[in-house]
Amino acid sequence: MFEHRRATRCAMPRFRHRYLCALAAGRRACVFVLVASAFWIISGGSGWGQEAGQARQLIRDGQLDSALVVVDVAIARDSLHMPLWHLRDEVCRLRGDNAGRIATLREALRHWPSDSDLRLNLAEVFIDAGAADSAASCLERVYRNTMRSSARAYYLAGRIHEVRGQPDSALVSYRRAWELASEQRLF
Repeated sequence: MFEHRRATRCAMPRFRHRYLCALAAGRRACVFVLVASAFWIISGGSGWGQEAGQARQLIRDGQLDSALVVVDVAIARDSLHMPLWHLRDEVCRLRGDNAGRIATLREALRHWPSDSDLRLNLAEVFIDAGAADSAASCLERVYRNTMRSSARAYYLAGRIHEVRGQPDSALVSYRRAWELASEQRLF
């Protein structure tokens, strides 16, 4: 019980700030989610799974701002749970918020620096933003960290070559991505 009270005391100022900002902006759905989440935490809620499920339901309902708030609440409670970071990245992607995705992925990489999926997602965001050099450095780290590169890594390398105006290199990367994808078992 002591740990729960200490965690609640730490989380409440964040809730109050987010609540006041959402209230001032007239975002009633966010206000509702924040109040419900605060009461849930105060009552000693049971883990991040319920919040992740609530965020997924909000995504299905098209309430992306509210989903982002719920995911942020879950991350504030347990920042070391990787699926929450992937969910936050997904919400930012659906919102079209590349800056939010970059910030999310960089923060997640502080916790898991060798995670290839996070680096590939970051490379994809950089490619979409037109920052081919940053994307290439992400892919280089993926190649160094893994013994065998994935089809997705070669596909992203092909996109980088396209952005740089190197169609021959892009074609080589796309062919290798196709080969690796066809080698993977589907069952």
